[in-house]
Amino acid sequence: MKILFTNPPWHKNGRYGVRAGSRWPFTLPAYDARSLGYIPFPFFLAYTAAYVLQLEGVSVEAIDAIAEGLTEEEYFKKITASNPDVVVAETSPPSLEEDLKLATKTRLLLPHLTYIVTGPQTPKSVHEILTYNPTIDFATFGEYEWTIRELIAGLRDGNSDSGSIKGLGYRNNEVFLTERRNLGDLSELPWPAWDLFPMKNYRDYFTDFPAPMVNMVASRGCPYSCSFCLWPDVMYGGQNYRTRSPKDIVAEMEHLVTTYGFRTIYFDDDTFNIGKERMLALCNEITSKGLTVAWAAMARADTFDEETITAMRAAGLYAIKYGVESGNQELLDRSGKKLNLDTVRKTVAISKAVGIKVHLTFTVGLPGETQQSISQTINLAMELDPDSVQMSIATPFPGTKLYLETIENGTLLTDNASLFDSSTTCMIKNEELSAKEIETSLERFAVLWGKRQRKKSLKKRFVGLCHRVMRKQ
Repeated sequence: MKILFTNPPWHKNGRYGVRAGSRWPFTLPAYDARSLGYIPFPFFLAYTAAYVLQLEGVSVEAIDAIAEGLTEEEYFKKITASNPDVVVAETSPPSLEEDLKLATKTRLLLPHLTYIVTGPQTPKSVHEILTYNPTIDFATFGEYEWTIRELIAGLRDGNSDSGSIKGLGYRNNEVFLTERRNLGDLSELPWPAWDLFPMKNYRDYFTDFPAPMVNMVASRGCPYSCSFCLWPDVMYGGQNYRTRSPKDIVAEMEHLVTTYGFRTIYFDDDTFNIGKERMLALCNEITSKGLTVAWAAMARADTFDEETITAMRAAGLYAIKYGVESGNQELLDRSGKKLNLDTVRKTVAISKAVGIKVHLTFTVGLPGETQQSISQTINLAMELDPDSVQMSIATPFPGTKLYLETIENGTLLTDNASLFDSSTTCMIKNEELSAKEIETSLERFAVLWGKRQRKKSLKKRFVGLCHRVMRKQ
């Protein structure tokens, strides 16, 4: 039995989308596979592929159409050439409409196959997918490695008892959903099936990293309760946090460096830096192995102290991402972020002082947003002076606390998830600002930041020129 894991192409209105591996699926302009600045690694697909590979009697292939820059025509050529028995395709709320169209075309080309969809879908959306799309045989909800492995084993053995597999939607004359699966033990999972995916195509170059880069995870989930965060609520069922052992993490790092020649490792965890003792143990393991690779991580600014930051820098930490989101303390508190802005200022200053490059993420359009709070966010970004920033629009993805809040308050502008693009579109009605005003504020933020960066670049070039002139005198 041949299993094909896919991250299908996602093209919309001249833009390209990123889905698998991204905690906030969105689109970016000017699709050009040669110049994509951000292509996340499809962790769930890759871990599941590796887990399924352990089964006897199955072979596994993968297509990441987004990382490979495939057109739909090229994608379908690769699928038909593979001729699988089962397709496992990752979806997301904003890409789902397009994903289901691709699924229908795939079934027309290969009517014999079994089609399974995965991704950050809620039980409600899984029920709707199976109710209105007869080309879809199964759909998962929640963390899906264990669910897919059990399902594939059953299909291989001719076992039709889908009702015993947790986290699964299936059809038997009518649509049924099983109970939600408990979170799995991460130590049971093998390392991702790297060789099945275009490893050198994945990147998140938010600063001048040594290339090539590879992505890893050291943990899953988050113990905090940000209302807008998709994976913790939808994939992990809330404030759950699990970690891998430092020894296994460093063993994988060493493998990626020595086997494939990667020069930078980015830990794309939901929240990397929970637990000082664990962070210091990881640093000790890296240094004791003599591993000199540069690395980076997605972190919280309030779970660090100077000792930990300094130890991580000594162990090779090159850059760090901190999620700040807003410059208004009231909005942060209301969103469940529980982040003190004075602590952010202190942590960013320490990080920069020890030579770590800093990337900050911000969002506009949270409930209660005003022109004043947006100005506070922009001013904070300028004050903190990071090396780079990410700017987005707060988006109430189905299944998140923010989605439930907008439903209860009647502030959700549309329930059409295909419009939930956090890089372009505001879906929340605020009391003081229209959706258009929120979208315009993001554009203003981007313009102001771009001007600042160009000014800094010119100043840096001028200083460099002066130094060269002085050395010649």
